[in-house]
Amino acid sequence: MATGLTFASTAWGQAGLFNNRGAVVYINTGAVVRVLGTVTNSKINADMTNMGDFYIDNNFVNDSVAGGDGIYHVWGDWVNNRRFNAGTGEVSLEGADQLITGDSLTWFYDLTCLGSGVKTQTLNSRVSHRLNLNDRELATDQFDMTVTTANTAAITRTTGYVSSLSNGKLYRNVNVNNAYLFPTGSSVGLTRYRPVEITPSTTEAGLYGVRLVNNDATPDGYDRTLLDTIVCRVNDKYYHRINRPTGTVPATISVFYDAIQDQATWDILAHWTVSPNKWLGMDPTTASTQGGLEVLTRANWNTFTEEPYILGLRRPELPIITGPNLLCGNSNGNTYIIDPATPGATYNWSITGGTITGGTPTPTIQVGWGNSGSGVVGASVTATNGCTSGIATYAVSLFTAPTAIYSTDTNNVFAFDLISFTDNSIDGATSWDWDFGDGVQTTEQNPFHMYDVPGQYNVCLMVTSNDGCMDTTCSVIEIVEGLIVPNVFTPNGDGINDVFHIKNSGMDEYSVQIFNRWGLLIFETTAPQIKWDGYTNSGEQVPAGVYYFILKAKSATQTYEKTGTVTVLYGSSN
Repeated sequence: MATGLTFASTAWGQAGLFNNRGAVVYINTGAVVRVLGTVTNSKINADMTNMGDFYIDNNFVNDSVAGGDGIYHVWGDWVNNRRFNAGTGEVSLEGADQLITGDSLTWFYDLTCLGSGVKTQTLNSRVSHRLNLNDRELATDQFDMTVTTANTAAITRTTGYVSSLSNGKLYRNVNVNNAYLFPTGSSVGLTRYRPVEITPSTTEAGLYGVRLVNNDATPDGYDRTLLDTIVCRVNDKYYHRINRPTGTVPATISVFYDAIQDQATWDILAHWTVSPNKWLGMDPTTASTQGGLEVLTRANWNTFTEEPYILGLRRPELPIITGPNLLCGNSNGNTYIIDPATPGATYNWSITGGTITGGTPTPTIQVGWGNSGSGVVGASVTATNGCTSGIATYAVSLFTAPTAIYSTDTNNVFAFDLISFTDNSIDGATSWDWDFGDGVQTTEQNPFHMYDVPGQYNVCLMVTSNDGCMDTTCSVIEIVEGLIVPNVFTPNGDGINDVFHIKNSGMDEYSVQIFNRWGLLIFETTAPQIKWDGYTNSGEQVPAGVYYFILKAKSATQTYEKTGTVTVLYGSSN
C-alpha cells in the first residue's frame, strides 16, 4: 500500500522544508494547510493533490505530479519540473518578487498575482481560464504567457500589466467578434502601461501576441527616420510588437497611449515593412479616448507579416492651390489660395517667375508675375504638431505682355499746335488706345492731336497683344499760353511764309492793328485765327516795306500789350 498524507481540516506546519518523499499528499475540499517554508513534491510518481487552501510561505517545487481544484497560495517561487494538472484550481502568487520557473511549462487554470514585486517567468506558461493581474507586473521576459481560453474577460486587472523582453509576448486565443485586451506595459526605464485591443472581424479562431517594447525603435533595426509620405514623425520612446501565428481574418487594432506622459498627441498608427524598408502609415486611423487614455484605431487590418507597430504624427496632406493659371506677363495682384485651410497651420509659399506681394504666411497670397513664358506657385503646410506637408505646385502660363512706350514732339506746346504722338511699344502690340486727357480718344497707332486750351494733360497709351495682354503708360503734356510774333513774311504765293501769323495760345481777348509808314491803319482783326496776307482791309496788296503793328491780348491769367514792326518782302523767302 502506498504511503500518503491526507488533510481534511486546518493544519499548520513548522518552519523549514516540507518534502513528501514520494508519498501521496491529498488536501481535502475545505481543508486549510500552511507550511512555513518550502514545499517539495519529490520523486517520480509522487502525487500531490490540493482541493482546499494550501499556503506555502516559501517555494513550491514540483518534481513529480501535482494539481487539484484548490488554491495554491505561494510566497516564494513557483518551480514546476514535471507535470502540473491544474484542474479548475488556482495558483496565487502572494509574495514579493517571485519566479514562475522550473524545467516544465506550467499550464495554469487560474493564475493570480498578488503581494508585491514582479512575477517573472523563466519559461513559457499557459493559463486556460483566468489571468488575474490585480496591481502586479507579470514579466514574461523573453518567454510567452498564453491565455488559451477565447473568453474576452479572461484577463482581469486593476493597475497590473504584462511586460516582455526580446521575443516574449502575451498571447491570447480568439474566436468572437469582440475586443480582446492585451494589458501590456513595462518597468524598464520609465514605467508605462500601454495596452492594445484586438477585435477580430469574425468568429474564426485565431491567436494574437502583443509586447510593449519600452525603448526607441531605431536601435532595434526599425529606423524612425525611414518614413513614407503619410507619416511625419514616429514615437521615439516605445513601440509594440504584434503578431498573429494563427488566423486569417482582418482585425481592428487599437493602441492606447498617455498624451501627457508621452508628450504628444499622436494621430496615426504606423507599421514597419521590409519592402520597402520603412514605417508605413496605417490609414485610415481614427482617434478616441477610453478609460483616461488616448486610443488610435485601425479597422480591418490584415497585414501581420512584420511585428513592429508605432504611434506616429500624420504629415499634412498636400495643399490644394487655386488661382488664375492663364495670365499675361507683368500682371500684379493675382490671388492664390490654399483651400481648404488647416486651422492653426503655417503656410510656406515659393514663387518661380514672379514675386509675392502680400499674404505670406497666410493661406492667401498675392503674386506679381514677370514677363516670362511660365511661372510656378509652390506651397507646403506646417501643422501645429510641427509636421510639414510635401510641396504642392501650381503651374501658371504667362503670355508675353507688350510694353507700352510712346514719344511725342514737345517743341510745339501752344494750344492749336498739331502734336505728333509716336508708338514705340515692344513685345507684340497689335492694337492701340490713346486717351489725350481732354476727352478725345483714338485707336490710331501714331496719331496727331491739338489742344484748344492751355493746361496739363495726362496722355495714356494702352496697347494690346493678340493674346489679349495689355499694358498702359501715361505721361503729362503741358500746353502753355503765350504769343510769338514773327518780324518778316513773304506774301509771294509760294506757300512758304506767305502770311503774317501771330502764334498765340490761351487768349480770351485779342486784337491786332497794322499801320503803314505814314501811320494809316491798313489791317485789323480781333480773331486770333485770322492771319494777315499782305492785303489792306480794302483789298489792295501792300508794297514791300516795313509796317508797324499794335497787339493787345488777354488770357485768363494776364494781359499782353506789344508793339513792333514786320517787314513785307516779295522776293524768295529763303
